[in-house]
Amino acid sequence: MSHDNGPWDESLESMRVRLRLGAWVILLCIALFAVSDFREPPSVRAQLQFLRIVQFSAIALALYLNSRTTSRHVLLAMGVAFISMVCVTSALAGCFRGDPRTQVVTDLALTLATSATLPWGALPQMICVLVAGASMLLGVWWTYGTLAAMTAHTVVGVTAAFIASIYIAYQFQQYRQARDVAEAELAEARDQALTSARAKTIFLANMSHEIRTPMNVIIGMTDMALDADLPAEPREYLRRVRASATSLLGIINDVLDYSKMEDGKLTLHVIDMSLRATIDDVVALFTPSAEAKHLVLASIVADELPASVVGDPGRLRQVLTNLVGNALKFTETGSVTIEVSVVDPVARRVTVRIAVRDTGIGIPLDQQVSMFERFTQVDTATTSPYGGTGLGLTICRELVTLMGGQMAIESTPDVGTTIWFDVAFELGASELEARVERSYAPGKRPSSRRIVAESK
Repeated sequence: MSHDNGPWDESLESMRVRLRLGAWVILLCIALFAVSDFREPPSVRAQLQFLRIVQFSAIALALYLNSRTTSRHVLLAMGVAFISMVCVTSALAGCFRGDPRTQVVTDLALTLATSATLPWGALPQMICVLVAGASMLLGVWWTYGTLAAMTAHTVVGVTAAFIASIYIAYQFQQYRQARDVAEAELAEARDQALTSARAKTIFLANMSHEIRTPMNVIIGMTDMALDADLPAEPREYLRRVRASATSLLGIINDVLDYSKMEDGKLTLHVIDMSLRATIDDVVALFTPSAEAKHLVLASIVADELPASVVGDPGRLRQVLTNLVGNALKFTETGSVTIEVSVVDPVARRVTVRIAVRDTGIGIPLDQQVSMFERFTQVDTATTSPYGGTGLGLTICRELVTLMGGQMAIESTPDVGTTIWFDVAFELGASELEARVERSYAPGKRPSSRRIVAESK
């Protein structure tokens, strides 16, 4: 079947489902009547069994055509014809039993079942009701030779039930139409939202690239100017320009990564890397900032840390740069420490925990849960002097998750904050070779922890 006209196909499939449900409901009702037929005399029973075979065959044919027909109008006509056939054969069953008036119960059950289950409105239901009523009256006339055998009370009651079934079918049709309109509007709104989100992501990515290029030029030219012999006042101006440009470039990078994250395009470039070298690079990067604030910046690395692992040094450096930068920003006195430990070593794989601790302002408990949400910061009344976009920790957690790890935060207001994450790394080639060599000539185990770098 063609998929070019989606809404039409969905309506057709929905009609098939409801027709199939209605057919099974009618099959159950006729099966119950067939069981009651065994109470009839043998001569009548044979006639009734023949009618039940016809009815069951008609149901099987309806189910087969329901699965094969590709036209909604053909399905509708088939359903009306099927119900009409059931009504006529049921009237005949009443005649064979010699009391067609009892067939009223069957007709009422049938009309109520069709009004609630079959996929049509008032007009198809009215046709079925007229056929049922005419079949019932013909059965009475055939058996008794007159219509007077049916009391006025019975006629009024049956007519009221038939009209009620038409009204039920009409209400169900209105409900289905309203539901289909609501679903179509919801799908359209969803598509518009997705289109808008994609357009925003593309815009952010393009603008971030366009802005980042001139910002790198500004920073580079400022560095060249600072290398020249300048008076103290112009040099201070240039330092401020460079600091502001670097800060703006960091925000642009966050926006670019955020757009990639929303678009599912954050990637890792996995190579053999040294965790110690990456930690040293981050410490060296922030040493001037720590010295300017008279803070201690230290890294403590466990000696059992492998010499090389397989990972993305750039993304790991990005996470650590963000965490250490935040720690220095929110710490006025004391220290910022990077602690690296091995929590789950195995033969060819190691899980490393990296924690960044500071003695800064801390984070209240009720705000810690939302710290990893996008555009979220600590209470602005406290952090307004520090600035920031609120994207850094969101991107960090996304990167750690991309590495197969997890990130958490522990903090006490006015005491400090620890943000840690666990990441599992495959051992690098040089580490595997070194372990093979040590297995033949094991050396003395070094001390468990050591200071790698420290600045004051």
